[in-house]
Amino acid sequence: MPAPFSILTLDFHNTVYDEVLEYGLAIDDAIAVWLKALPHLKRETLCKELSEAHRQLGSDWDEDAWRLMPCLKAAGDNFETVYACAVARRREKSKELTVTTLYAGLRETLTTLKKRKVRIYVITEAAADAGVLGLDWLGLGGLVDGFYSYPSRAEPLKLKGTYQKTFPPAMQGGHLKKPHPFLIAAVALDEAQRHGRVPADLGVEDVFRVIHEKAWLLDELPPGSPVQRDVSTQLTLKQTPYAPALKRMLDSMLYVGDSKFRDGMLARNAGVAFGFAAYGKKISEAAFHARSLAIMYEVTGWEKEVLQLTQEAGKSRAASALKPDYIFQDSLAEALPLFI
Repeated sequence: MPAPFSILTLDFHNTVYDEVLEYGLAIDDAIAVWLKALPHLKRETLCKELSEAHRQLGSDWDEDAWRLMPCLKAAGDNFETVYACAVARRREKSKELTVTTLYAGLRETLTTLKKRKVRIYVITEAAADAGVLGLDWLGLGGLVDGFYSYPSRAEPLKLKGTYQKTFPPAMQGGHLKKPHPFLIAAVALDEAQRHGRVPADLGVEDVFRVIHEKAWLLDELPPGSPVQRDVSTQLTLKQTPYAPALKRMLDSMLYVGDSKFRDGMLARNAGVAFGFAAYGKKISEAAFHARSLAIMYEVTGWEKEVLQLTQEAGKSRAASALKPDYIFQDSLAEALPLFI
């Protein structure tokens, strides 16, 4: 797809900063606070109940999860004190690891693009409160024009110069996830509305529709799995007076992410150019990486079957064979020549 582009849409985790270490290791620090306060409590019990609490809340991390765990009632009158310490410790560790793993040149690149009047958006499966907090820690508020994410139970921060929206709802309940192309369609629609080319009261489904592309189904997964539904969904424009303006928005957009499955197929499904962030996930501390992932799988509320299918999809032949339009080996700064 031709450059130059005027809209940059970014994945967040492992494209803007290295999230893998932050997530698991920060939770582990909070767990350590509880185990120190309750020395007779077994870690296995705590982690099992934490996973069940997250599943009950429908989240992969929520500070209120501690309040739902029977094993922590042993703290008695000290619960609130220990709870506050655990929450504070996780936030401190999250901030430390988030700030120190911002990819080299990322902030400078976005600053340069902003000066060129490029519109910058983030699409992430992080919950809104945690994601916007991370954006604030990184000092990217105002550089990023719009932040699209999962909803959260807690109200996200308000950042000057950056608006926040949640993913469109899914027909089967919950919210859409990558690689469903309505996530990119929402950005294109907002940008067209900002220019006054589409009425402000129209939604994504008023101007876009999706079709099922059987050729995109993954051979390695069951045909009826939720992952297959998202993988094989192709974005098309409805025949409206606004179709030409929306097509121009999609054509002027470059989407950058570190995953050929989640990000590459999202861009393909939406019909926009894909830049592969090959610089992502370059973690030198291999032992810390493995430990962080193990903790994430142990204590989150993720459905393990869906998680396994997603991992298999990422290793599929189709994902491996996907050819990015651009590859950025060492830094997002390599994308600068592609923008006006």
